[in-house]
Amino acid sequence: MHSFSPRPLFDAGSGDGQFLLYNVGPLIGSGKFDVIAIARSPDEANRWMTERLPELLGI
Repeated sequence: MHSFSPRPLFDAGSGDGQFLLYNVGPLIGSGKFDVIAIARSPDEANRWMTERLPELLGI
């Protein structure tokens, strides 16, 4: 099992991080973004999206 990075957002300069956030299209009156989990397998990415990301977001 891979441990989580202390810096969860992906940094293109260092290659560190597990999550890539991007703007999927600005909306009038609100914003919208999506998240990709960068992992070694689909199962690991799913675990990060369902366990780690909500923890980081406080939800």
